[in-house]
Amino acid sequence: MKQNKIFIMLMAGLCLFACKEPNTPEVINVESVTLDQSTMQLTVGASATLVATVTPKNAAIVEWSTSNPSVAVVVNGQVTGISDGVAVVAAAAGSKVATCVVSVGNAGGQGGQGGTTTSYEQYLEGSDYYVFLMDDKALSRIKGTVHDYRINGEYASPGNPGPGVTCTMDIWNGDVTDANFGTCKGASAFGDLDVEWMYWKSGSLAWGNICGGIRQWGECDFTGVTEDYDFVIIYRTPRRLAGTSVSVRLFSTTGGEHAVNSGMISQSHGEWDVAEWSMAEWFADGLDWSQTIIGSQSNVVYTPALVVEGGGRELEICAIFCYKK
Repeated sequence: MKQNKIFIMLMAGLCLFACKEPNTPEVINVESVTLDQSTMQLTVGASATLVATVTPKNAAIVEWSTSNPSVAVVVNGQVTGISDGVAVVAAAAGSKVATCVVSVGNAGGQGGQGGTTTSYEQYLEGSDYYVFLMDDKALSRIKGTVHDYRINGEYASPGNPGPGVTCTMDIWNGDVTDANFGTCKGASAFGDLDVEWMYWKSGSLAWGNICGGIRQWGECDFTGVTEDYDFVIIYRTPRRLAGTSVSVRLFSTTGGEHAVNSGMISQSHGEWDVAEWSMAEWFADGLDWSQTIIGSQSNVVYTPALVVEGGGRELEICAIFCYKK
């Protein structure tokens, strides 16, 4: 009997040991993840390595991804160029993400004044910004003075927009009803993921082109813009569409619809591109921003107006702004 009691006690002890919950591993939250490069230029077939730093150290395993594997692939931080174009490589650890914009081959943009590979982050490093279109993530990275004249209302025509609306996106295309604008979502030209930007889409060829623009209805003051400012549009045309062309126009603040046409921007073949002009060019061509204005039917100010030639064409806009370099 005594042996049975001892046996029972031993079994009970073993059961308690076996049923005891294992120690729960401590969860370490990732504070940040950073990359040693924010932009990278590769030729097709070449490789380079990105180094990710996680804080606290070893808090999580870094997971790598690319927005466009047909342009660049990444394995454990090693990036390889596949074809001409731009891809955003992301390093994720926990809930934190860091990105690098990878330009392969000749990608990266031919500016409105032509020529060299573009790093779009440089366009967030100026001062005295007048912002007409830009996502919140990019806007938060600007260190200079920001005059925020971005869209806060939808298409309004005819008549004035609703209460509180100071800026709308207008689109007009004669009697064509399949012209529209809306938003796209993905990786912006500035390397930010999961952001939205605007697009215009022209309708059928009933009228032949699409016109649209950013119309300022509220009080605007562009009188501080001088000849040492630049006007920038960062854009892309999503597909290789023959015959697509885009002209850009700015309107004076002196009343009526006095516009200055500064010519065409090039087709980008699906990659982000930039068109940039000195404000000295616009002023020399007769643009007048000398008055503070209240937008109305009799005092229309478009910043800018765009004309996309050809039906069924698309134009995506990442940012429109005026600034000092």
